[in-house]
Amino acid sequence: MKKASSEAFFVLGIFLLKLRKCISKGFLNLINLKSLDRKNWLLCAKLSLDESQKDYVAPNVYSIAESKVEEHYCPRVICLNNDVIGFLMYCVEIDPPDETLFWLFRFMIDKNNQAKGYGTAALQIAIDEIFTKGAKRIRTMYKSSNHYAGKLYKKLGFIETGEYDECGDIILELNISLQKNANSKFQLAYEVIE
Repeated sequence: MKKASSEAFFVLGIFLLKLRKCISKGFLNLINLKSLDRKNWLLCAKLSLDESQKDYVAPNVYSIAESKVEEHYCPRVICLNNDVIGFLMYCVEIDPPDETLFWLFRFMIDKNNQAKGYGTAALQIAIDEIFTKGAKRIRTMYKSSNHYAGKLYKKLGFIETGEYDECGDIILELNISLQKNANSKFQLAYEVIE
Protein backbone atom coordinates (compact mmCIF):
# COMPACT_ATOMS: atom_id res chain seq x y z
CA MET A 1 0.00 0.00 0.00
CA LYS A 2 2.82 2.42 0.86
CA LYS A 3 4.53 1.74 -2.48
CA ALA A 4 1.35 2.59 -4.43
CA SER A 5 0.91 5.73 -2.37
CA SER A 6 4.48 6.92 -2.92
CA GLU A 7 4.20 6.15 -6.64
CA ALA A 8 1.03 8.24 -6.82
CA PHE A 9 2.77 11.16 -5.13
CA PHE A 10 5.72 10.80 -7.51
CA VAL A 11 3.44 10.87 -10.58
CA LEU A 12 1.53 13.80 -9.11
CA GLY A 13 4.80 15.61 -8.46
CA ILE A 14 5.97 15.16 -12.05
CA PHE A 15 2.61 16.43 -13.28
CA LEU A 16 2.80 19.51 -11.05
CA LEU A 17 6.33 20.30 -12.21
CA LYS A 18 5.23 20.07 -15.85
CA LEU A 19 2.19 22.21 -15.08
CA ARG A 20 4.40 24.84 -13.45
CA LYS A 21 6.62 24.88 -16.56
CA CYS A 22 3.59 25.36 -18.85
CA ILE A 23 2.33 28.24 -16.70
CA SER A 24 5.72 29.96 -16.65
CA LYS A 25 5.98 29.71 -20.46
CA GLY A 26 2.46 31.05 -20.94
CA PHE A 27 1.15 27.88 -22.58
CA LEU A 28 -1.68 27.45 -20.12
CA ASN A 29 -4.99 29.25 -20.43
CA LEU A 30 -6.02 30.83 -17.15
CA ILE A 31 -9.57 30.70 -15.86
CA ASN A 32 -10.50 33.55 -13.54
CA LEU A 33 -13.57 35.19 -12.06
CA LYS A 34 -14.27 38.88 -12.48
CA SER A 35 -16.88 41.22 -11.12
CA LEU A 36 -19.80 42.07 -13.34
CA ASP A 37 -19.32 45.58 -14.73
CA ARG A 38 -20.28 47.98 -17.54
CA LYS A 39 -17.74 46.40 -19.87
CA ASN A 40 -18.64 42.71 -19.49
CA TRP A 41 -22.33 42.51 -18.58
CA LEU A 42 -23.48 42.56 -22.20
CA LEU A 43 -20.95 39.86 -23.12
CA CYS A 44 -22.42 37.73 -20.30
CA ALA A 45 -25.94 38.38 -21.55
CA LYS A 46 -24.94 37.17 -25.01
CA LEU A 47 -23.50 33.84 -23.82
CA SER A 48 -25.59 30.87 -24.88
CA LEU A 49 -26.17 27.22 -24.18
CA ASP A 50 -26.90 24.40 -26.55
CA GLU A 51 -30.62 24.13 -27.33
CA SER A 52 -30.79 20.90 -25.29
CA GLN A 53 -29.49 22.79 -22.22
CA LYS A 54 -31.82 25.81 -22.30
CA ASP A 55 -34.01 24.54 -19.44
CA TYR A 56 -31.09 23.88 -17.09
CA VAL A 57 -30.34 27.46 -16.02
CA ALA A 58 -32.05 30.86 -16.17
CA PRO A 59 -30.88 33.22 -18.93
CA ASN A 60 -27.91 35.33 -17.85
CA VAL A 61 -29.75 38.59 -18.58
CA TYR A 62 -32.41 37.53 -16.04
CA SER A 63 -29.73 36.67 -13.46
CA ILE A 64 -27.96 39.99 -14.03
CA ALA A 65 -31.22 41.91 -13.51
CA GLU A 66 -31.97 39.84 -10.42
CA SER A 67 -28.54 40.68 -8.97
CA LYS A 68 -29.36 44.39 -9.13
CA VAL A 69 -32.37 44.06 -6.80
CA GLU A 70 -31.11 41.27 -4.52
CA GLU A 71 -28.16 42.97 -2.82
CA HIS A 72 -26.79 39.74 -1.33
CA TYR A 73 -26.42 38.09 -4.77
CA CYS A 74 -22.86 37.94 -6.07
CA PRO A 75 -22.67 37.68 -9.87
CA ARG A 76 -19.28 36.58 -11.24
CA VAL A 77 -18.03 36.56 -14.80
CA ILE A 78 -16.03 33.49 -15.82
CA CYS A 79 -13.12 34.43 -18.08
CA LEU A 80 -10.58 32.47 -20.06
CA ASN A 81 -7.65 34.85 -19.84
CA ASN A 82 -9.64 38.03 -20.65
CA ASP A 83 -12.40 36.47 -22.77
CA VAL A 84 -15.86 36.07 -21.20
CA ILE A 85 -16.86 32.37 -21.41
CA GLY A 86 -19.34 31.88 -18.58
CA PHE A 87 -21.32 33.22 -15.69
CA LEU A 88 -22.10 32.17 -12.14
CA MET A 89 -23.91 33.63 -9.18
CA TYR A 90 -23.96 32.80 -5.49
CA CYS A 91 -25.25 34.22 -2.23
CA VAL A 92 -25.17 33.75 1.49
CA GLU A 93 -28.21 32.08 3.08
CA ILE A 94 -30.60 34.73 4.44
CA ASP A 95 -33.73 32.70 5.22
CA PRO A 96 -32.95 31.93 7.98
CA PRO A 97 -29.68 33.88 8.15
CA ASP A 98 -26.62 31.62 8.20
CA GLU A 99 -23.28 33.24 7.37
CA THR A 100 -21.61 29.85 6.98
CA LEU A 101 -24.02 28.54 4.31
CA PHE A 102 -23.85 29.81 0.72
CA TRP A 103 -25.87 28.89 -2.36
CA LEU A 104 -24.34 28.58 -5.83
CA PHE A 105 -27.51 28.88 -7.89
CA ARG A 106 -26.36 29.97 -11.34
CA PHE A 107 -23.51 28.33 -13.23
CA MET A 108 -23.01 28.15 -16.96
CA ILE A 109 -20.25 27.91 -19.54
CA ASP A 110 -20.95 29.10 -23.09
CA LYS A 111 -21.69 26.26 -25.52
CA ASN A 112 -18.47 26.99 -27.47
CA ASN A 113 -16.28 26.47 -24.40
CA GLN A 114 -17.80 23.37 -22.82
CA ALA A 115 -16.01 20.03 -22.35
CA LYS A 116 -12.59 21.69 -22.05
CA GLY A 117 -12.20 21.62 -18.26
CA TYR A 118 -13.05 25.30 -17.87
CA GLY A 119 -16.18 24.60 -15.83
CA THR A 120 -14.26 22.47 -13.36
CA ALA A 121 -11.61 25.17 -12.93
CA ALA A 122 -14.21 27.94 -12.57
CA LEU A 123 -16.20 25.96 -10.03
CA GLN A 124 -13.10 25.31 -7.90
CA ILE A 125 -12.18 29.01 -8.04
CA ALA A 126 -15.73 29.90 -6.97
CA ILE A 127 -15.55 27.42 -4.08
CA ASP A 128 -12.26 28.97 -2.94
CA GLU A 129 -13.71 32.49 -3.22
CA ILE A 130 -16.84 31.58 -1.26
CA PHE A 131 -14.64 29.94 1.40
CA THR A 132 -12.81 33.26 1.91
CA LYS A 133 -16.18 34.87 2.67
CA GLY A 134 -16.71 32.56 5.65
CA ALA A 135 -18.56 29.66 4.08
CA LYS A 136 -18.33 26.26 5.70
CA ARG A 137 -20.95 24.72 3.39
CA ILE A 138 -22.07 25.42 -0.16
CA ARG A 139 -25.33 24.18 -1.59
CA THR A 140 -26.31 23.98 -5.23
CA MET A 141 -28.87 22.19 -7.33
CA TYR A 142 -29.26 20.58 -10.72
CA LYS A 143 -31.97 19.02 -12.84
CA SER A 144 -31.89 15.22 -12.83
CA SER A 145 -31.63 15.20 -16.63
CA ASN A 146 -28.45 17.31 -16.50
CA HIS A 147 -26.00 14.44 -15.99
CA TYR A 148 -22.96 16.60 -16.76
CA ALA A 149 -23.74 19.06 -13.95
CA GLY A 150 -24.32 16.25 -11.46
CA LYS A 151 -21.03 14.62 -12.41
CA LEU A 152 -19.13 17.93 -12.17
CA TYR A 153 -20.47 18.83 -8.74
CA LYS A 154 -19.82 15.36 -7.36
CA LYS A 155 -16.27 15.36 -8.78
CA LEU A 156 -15.52 18.42 -6.63
CA GLY A 157 -17.00 16.89 -3.48
CA PHE A 158 -20.67 17.89 -3.49
CA ILE A 159 -22.99 15.23 -2.07
CA GLU A 160 -26.70 14.85 -2.72
CA THR A 161 -28.69 15.76 0.40
CA GLY A 162 -31.81 13.78 -0.51
CA GLU A 163 -33.73 17.06 -0.74
CA TYR A 164 -35.30 18.77 -3.75
CA ASP A 165 -35.96 22.46 -4.32
CA GLU A 166 -39.35 23.94 -5.25
CA CYS A 167 -38.68 23.18 -8.96
CA GLY A 168 -37.83 19.53 -8.28
CA ASP A 169 -34.08 20.06 -8.74
CA ILE A 170 -31.71 17.82 -6.80
CA ILE A 171 -29.94 19.64 -3.95
CA LEU A 172 -26.27 18.95 -3.25
CA GLU A 173 -24.01 20.21 -0.48
CA LEU A 174 -20.27 20.63 -0.17
CA ASN A 175 -18.65 20.62 3.24
CA ILE A 176 -15.72 22.91 2.40
CA SER A 177 -13.50 21.74 5.25
CA LEU A 178 -13.68 18.17 3.92
CA GLN A 179 -12.74 19.34 0.43
CA LYS A 180 -9.90 21.49 1.76
CA ASN A 181 -8.52 18.54 3.76
CA ALA A 182 -8.53 16.35 0.63
CA ASN A 183 -6.85 19.08 -1.43
CA SER A 184 -4.22 19.74 1.25
CA LYS A 185 -2.75 16.28 0.59
CA PHE A 186 -2.06 17.33 -3.00
CA GLN A 187 -0.62 20.66 -1.84
CA LEU A 188 1.70 18.81 0.56
CA ALA A 189 2.91 16.58 -2.28
CA TYR A 190 3.65 19.66 -4.38
CA GLU A 191 5.56 21.36 -1.56
CA VAL A 192 7.67 18.24 -0.91
CA ILE A 193 8.69 18.03 -4.57
CA GLU A 194 9.53 21.73 -4.87
